[in-house]
Amino acid sequence: MTQGRVAENARTVFLHSGTTSMADIEILVPISKATKDPKTGGFWVEGVATDESIDWTNEITAASDVQKSLPLLQKHGLLNYDHGKYPIGNVKDAEQLPAITLKSMFPGKAFNGTGTWVKGWVHPVTEYAPEDLRMVHHLAEVGADLFFSIQGGVNKSKNQSVTTKSGRQVTLIHPEFVNQVAITTQPINPNAICRMAKSLSAMLQTDWENDDTPIKLLVPSVELAKGMEAGSGTDAAGFIGGRALQPESLHGMETTTFDCPKCAAKVQKGMRHCPSCGGVLHLGKSLADGLREFSKMVLRM
Repeated sequence: MTQGRVAENARTVFLHSGTTSMADIEILVPISKATKDPKTGGFWVEGVATDESIDWTNEITAASDVQKSLPLLQKHGLLNYDHGKYPIGNVKDAEQLPAITLKSMFPGKAFNGTGTWVKGWVHPVTEYAPEDLRMVHHLAEVGADLFFSIQGGVNKSKNQSVTTKSGRQVTLIHPEFVNQVAITTQPINPNAICRMAKSLSAMLQTDWENDDTPIKLLVPSVELAKGMEAGSGTDAAGFIGGRALQPESLHGMETTTFDCPKCAAKVQKGMRHCPSCGGVLHLGKSLADGLREFSKMVLRM
């Protein structure tokens, strides 16, 4: 199983299983819940910093020259905000991937040639944190669209004027080195992207039992439903969405009641408020149990 990837959308993230034997599993939660480390407050980001598309300045960055800087990025690379002078995190991994692979990782982007995938760690906010770091945390929490942009040194004498297959005149940029990646809201490369990243295993360690945060599961894969089937004869292959995680009783019938987390009164499935105490109902512990069962099932695939 590959590491889970998280796509950012407004205040919601989509946690994908990353498996190849089943459709993506999406767990929708507020972005601050899904990405920030509960102990430190820092968070992971991943995305594409550049590819061989024509950017907004009519330039193409040569992937072969970026390739030479990957060891530098992996070992000493820094993150900054909008090409500012203060580091806000570290590049932890960098890799060049073909466009077809990037398109599967980031649907909706029209990558060309070879792109540079980057993963980094954004530092937590402390008392003396620079304003740039505080801004990135703010933008992530409000669901702003974020993007990557490479930064380093360029020898302009090596730049070339080339003609594309469509007859367009562009400048081919040959960077001398790339040692930083900026997180920005205004990228030059149209296919740049930066999104919050978290592994599925880390998500499963979240303390959902003591959390009232609304959450939603979307499980489009019939394989997941089959893997979760209790063996009582239920036709799990026809399940979609949260129904694939529906608990069953020992008699093979669907469980239609559960205990209110506040007053322990029996509550019918689908109710939003407890009829006894009026408390707001949420998935609570049943979700945590479902996630743990799901993780066990994935490990068996």
